Amino acid sequence: MLVAKLDRLGRSVRDVCNIAHEQEALGVRLIVADQGGTMDTGTPAGRLLFHVLAAVGEMERASASSASARASPPLALVASASAALAWPRPW
Repeated sequence: MLVAKLDRLGRSVRDVCNIAHEQEALGVRLIVADQGGTMDTGTPAGRLLFHVLAAVGEMERASASSASARASPPLALVASASAALAWPRPW
């Protein structure tokens, strides 16, 4: 099976590994295109690279979601600010 990017295959290491194991049981090898075809789960080096990059992708996704959660203001704060700016304005 040819995959464009490993991080598009699943959201977590477990998801990606489960998909890879299911495909391997069917005799299907997984090849990731953005790695120049060097990540081939049919080889020991390809399986190692597969697991390392899956873990890095999960870590990046978790870091991005926690950073966006910290950056966005709480909904109650947004609602109170919106109410304060509502029409009619006193000026």
